[in-house]
Amino acid sequence: MPFRILVADDDENVRKSHKFAIDAASELLKDKLTVVESDDSVDALAKIKSEHFDLIIVDNDFKDKEIHGHLPGVALIQIARREGVNTNTPIVFCSAETFETLKPMVEKFKADHDDYNAIMAEALADRLAEAFAEYLHKRVREEWGYGKAEKLTTEDLIGEKYRGIRPAAGYPACPDHTEKGILWQLLDVEKNAGIRLTESFAMWPGSSVSGLYFAHPESKYFAVGKLGRDQLLEYHVRKSMTLQEAERWLGPYLNYEPGKAAAPAK
Repeated sequence: MPFRILVADDDENVRKSHKFAIDAASELLKDKLTVVESDDSVDALAKIKSEHFDLIIVDNDFKDKEIHGHLPGVALIQIARREGVNTNTPIVFCSAETFETLKPMVEKFKADHDDYNAIMAEALADRLAEAFAEYLHKRVREEWGYGKAEKLTTEDLIGEKYRGIRPAAGYPACPDHTEKGILWQLLDVEKNAGIRLTESFAMWPGSSVSGLYFAHPESKYFAVGKLGRDQLLEYHVRKSMTLQEAERWLGPYLNYEPGKAAAPAK
């Protein structure tokens, strides 16, 4: 029998992102994974009561069409478990603010000295973030028009055989993490997405993805080589940084040792 997965979420885009990731997994595993969707908690509960599922992915903050207010995914599953249905089925709870759900879950695992499940919960959140980033890039290619005729397999997606690239600050094509600051200012990311930057420009929560889309047909991934001091003398001015700051952020990419170089001209 095929592996059956219930995806219950009131946000169509979230359901699509889950289905995209599951379909990719199905192709990689060479095994049939059947997705059943539900967009409200009453319907989801009815499906859980009447059908067997091997995995349930449910919105932790379900906005219900028929019940005023919210019926959280946890409450929905508790009702099903009390009635003795799908009692052995693994459950994945998701939320638009994943970290608010993930943090107490991980803390509980750690308090119970359950390091394995703490690590697995964080890893799953990372994978879901990456899957949604891949799904969103697919939507961009389709909605911008140049990817509407794509017929790519999972292997093609992994091999990045689509048109355009999706580089991110801190990676070989753009090693300067401080470029995220510009992106955060332009999009007001902390307010609109709840993701903040740490002092080292890491994203928090860690299960977050950011990057830039380039649609030009000739755009290719590349790696920035070692940087000379002459390049840093120009770069720090363009970045409105001191030379020392620029050298600190780009340290691994320098072809010289900053402390031993000649002082910059004033």
